[in-house]
Amino acid sequence: MLRSLVGSEMCIRDRATPEGPYTAKHWNISMGTGWAHNGDFTLFKDEDGKAYILYHGSGCDQELGLPCWPPAGLDGTMAVDLLTQDFTSSTRQTSGIFDVRGSEAPVMFQRGGEYFLLTATGCGFCPQGSGARLLTSHTPLGPYRDRGLDINPCEGHTPYPGIVNKSGTECGLLMESCMPACDNAPHEVAAQQAWALRLPLASERGGEQWLWAGDFWGSAPDGRKPHDLQVWLPLGFGQDGMPLPLANLSLFQVRV
Repeated sequence: MLRSLVGSEMCIRDRATPEGPYTAKHWNISMGTGWAHNGDFTLFKDEDGKAYILYHGSGCDQELGLPCWPPAGLDGTMAVDLLTQDFTSSTRQTSGIFDVRGSEAPVMFQRGGEYFLLTATGCGFCPQGSGARLLTSHTPLGPYRDRGLDINPCEGHTPYPGIVNKSGTECGLLMESCMPACDNAPHEVAAQQAWALRLPLASERGGEQWLWAGDFWGSAPDGRKPHDLQVWLPLGFGQDGMPLPLANLSLFQVRV
């Protein structure tokens, strides 16, 4: 169990069963980036047994001598750290900062030797949904390549063409005018991504089936955040191996 703290650390709590109760394992774990604020933690375990933590952050990195980030108006930028062998601390081996457009809710998976990272546009429990922007790398710690694709674009928009600043040029690392496209507009699927996973299909069919899950923020009938509903949708791939835009389906079947 991960809990973000006010500061550049996180704490780890563990328990033998998922139901808890949880006790503190480590406090004040420093992350590889040294940001003043970290959050939106996501875990990824690779096939070689190594595990990684994905997170977004903001603030000033005094150790690396980087300027304060992000500028006002953006939600944060992404990083990936390698975890220790017991998965309870960061080794501080890090990808460094990337996806500087303002992002949250990272999801990582590996397919065909390629590592896929989806980042959501920052929206803070947005009922209209958020984007799912694609970056890829040959290793979990990067470097990551922005594929210029959003698999959950705004309604009526083509898949994400890439972020540009106000002058129409591509965003650089410290361009303060970079902002997410179609911010706060309804998305094709009115959900923010939570996870993606591969399901084995029935043996007579072979192959694979991928699922993408997103949270319908503000959907709980009783208004309680933990009771918000979730949507599961098929995640397809094109001939180039890249994920296809999501289809807002009311029903689909999977044989496992």
